[in-house]
Amino acid sequence: MGLMYVNAPFIALHQYIIMHESTSAELMAWCTGALRQGANFQDVWENLLKGNPLVCGEPRQRVEESHPHMEVFLATGERLVFDIERHEFSLEGMSTLNH
Repeated sequence: MGLMYVNAPFIALHQYIIMHESTSAELMAWCTGALRQGANFQDVWENLLKGNPLVCGEPRQRVEESHPHMEVFLATGERLVFDIERHEFSLEGMSTLNH
């Protein structure tokens, strides 16, 4: 359903990510790129994040100062955070040069 609204480069990117061990920064960049191509959070979850070895578990919703976010926990100890109102991803938590 979500992929019907997303163009071919997004699908090719999904196939590449599944076969490539990515860093958390690369994963965030790919998610951001998918948003720019018209994907929503559900598209990104189903097609980029859900099968990625860095992702630990299901996304969780949190509210900070009445501001909703979706959090995806990563094996690096970081969190990939989707700001629902701003429609953008950020990386939070541990910061290391390799991730």
